[in-house]
Amino acid sequence: MTRRIGLVTYDPSSRDVHSDPEIDQLVQALRHDGLDAEAVVWSTENDWTAYDMLILKSPWDYSMRAEEFVAWLDATAAHVPILNHPWIIRWNIDKRYLWDLQAEGVRTPAFVTPASMDEAQQVLRGIDSHRVVVKPTVSAGSRNTGLFNREDPAALRLVGHILRQGKVPMVMPALPDVAQNGERSLVVFDGRYSHAAHKATILAEGGGYVGGEYAEVITAATPLDDEIDVAERCIQVVRQRAASAGLSRASAAPLYARVDIARDADGQPSVLELELFEPNYFTATVPSAVANFVSAVERALGRLG
Repeated sequence: MTRRIGLVTYDPSSRDVHSDPEIDQLVQALRHDGLDAEAVVWSTENDWTAYDMLILKSPWDYSMRAEEFVAWLDATAAHVPILNHPWIIRWNIDKRYLWDLQAEGVRTPAFVTPASMDEAQQVLRGIDSHRVVVKPTVSAGSRNTGLFNREDPAALRLVGHILRQGKVPMVMPALPDVAQNGERSLVVFDGRYSHAAHKATILAEGGGYVGGEYAEVITAATPLDDEIDVAERCIQVVRQRAASAGLSRASAAPLYARVDIARDADGQPSVLELELFEPNYFTATVPSAVANFVSAVERALGRLG
């Protein structure tokens, strides 16, 4: 019997959500592999029990409807396997997971989550960096994210905007390597390093985007061995955390992950983000990513029986 797969995506009527340029390609590749695959919008009425697996590909409107999305995730997971596992998503949806990585020896930029404007002022005055990044702990697509000189009043205004939305702001030093060399994004499928891409700098100092609008400039990249080691260590941490929460060995293994890395002041790889929820796979830049993804899905289906 043909297995039915749903690649979960966003409501196209949502405002300020960037399109997913690769989901149709992935759907076609899964169909070519003999699977009954389609893109499905998480917020629409659907008989989710008709699917053998749902894969969270690009539900990029979740941050504007976080409580609704988490409720859908929990309700749907009771009827159909969802990858990555909902526990992993809940852990990863808030960027304070970086503290868990730090606790396990993974280098990440230090950050603070001020609870008030007064606290934010103190953080900005005392932070050991001339430039800072301000963003919510829950966000997608660089929404409400800005790069500032720490003395720029706009940094504090963005903190206030995030607080007024009822969200938690995070303030972290901006790594010079990001401005100079961009980021390396390593993609891991089913626990196996697949490929990497280079992401040019997106944020311009002052709170805007390079070139005036959000635009990712992606090229193929070959990561250094220590960057691959760090990416694999991140996946180990996720598995350990998930297993400690009671997940089975199969459920604790992420189907997909993207690890964004830059070099810190000591020249060591530092994890800017571990994306286990809704990453871009960079299929247009690295065509082999498609076959690697399909193989990972097949292995995951095999574990489900």
